[in-house]
Amino acid sequence: MKKTEKLKVSFGKDVRANHLVIHPNDGFDLGMMTKEHPVSLCTEIPLEHFLSGAEGHAVPARVELRNECPSRTLQINAKTWEKIGKPDSAVVLYDGSRIFLCPVTK
Repeated sequence: MKKTEKLKVSFGKDVRANHLVIHPNDGFDLGMMTKEHPVSLCTEIPLEHFLSGAEGHAVPARVELRNECPSRTLQINAKTWEKIGKPDSAVVLYDGSRIFLCPVTK
């Protein structure tokens, strides 16, 4: 299981639904080398269930690596941000096909 450092969550309508945008350096932490990666975005399950292999409510999603995205920032759609609990920051977990956004509390 690969993960990013804590990323500041930025949201807006300019990011398409079920798309996650991160800087290429943060993508490197996940083992991602190309511009786009199809993934399953797992939501509405506890972290422990994700770690044990459960998908919960999984939706097809894409991770985009963009130089325009500030380093240590996760850009997501406002609806996705609401779905994961409106966190200020999150850690992205990736197992090679599934993504989980783990909100970080202050």
